[in-house]
Amino acid sequence: MILLFVLSLLVSMPSSSWAASEAYREGDLIFHQSQGFQSLAILEATGSPWSHVGIILKNKSGAWVVAEASRPVRIVSLKAFMNRGRDGGYRIYRARDFKASQLPALRAAIQAELGKPYDIYFEWSDDAIYCSELTYKVFLKASGIELGDVQKFSDLHLNGPFVRALIRERLTKTGRDLNLGEPIVTPISQMNDDDLELVLGKGP
Repeated sequence: MILLFVLSLLVSMPSSSWAASEAYREGDLIFHQSQGFQSLAILEATGSPWSHVGIILKNKSGAWVVAEASRPVRIVSLKAFMNRGRDGGYRIYRARDFKASQLPALRAAIQAELGKPYDIYFEWSDDAIYCSELTYKVFLKASGIELGDVQKFSDLHLNGPFVRALIRERLTKTGRDLNLGEPIVTPISQMNDDDLELVLGKGP
């Protein structure tokens, strides 16, 4: 009877939900297209609307969650992360060389970053951190894997109106200068990394 009950639950479960939950693993990267002013500036600077990234994990209860740098570094439910993206769209990628045995080290690296403030200046300092900087640094620390290309600000497109407005609001008005030599790693450079494979996607 118990077996029949379990089978009935599996049959009644929406196929898309079941397939999705079976597809991704802990340590996968999830990207979405953020909504808001900053995301428009990121699109101009990088040429891509894929502007935010986090790491999929399971919490102590076995529920799927995402570690993300988003005012501050925190853990949110996977569903909440997916729903925040434009039109609910997302892409999930997997680092081919990441091993299950490296998960404890990845978890420890993420734990050390929790509560750290979001870096609105996109600097390479460890005092504050932005989304793709978090994924880059914790994977490097836990596994030696470098996710994406570390570029410089001078490699980005900085002349668009949204980028100029963001620089004016966050730097110029506060007496800070933009360091064109500052290292930066972007979500799209990670998504385009040849060592990542697409696992699942939805929407735009």
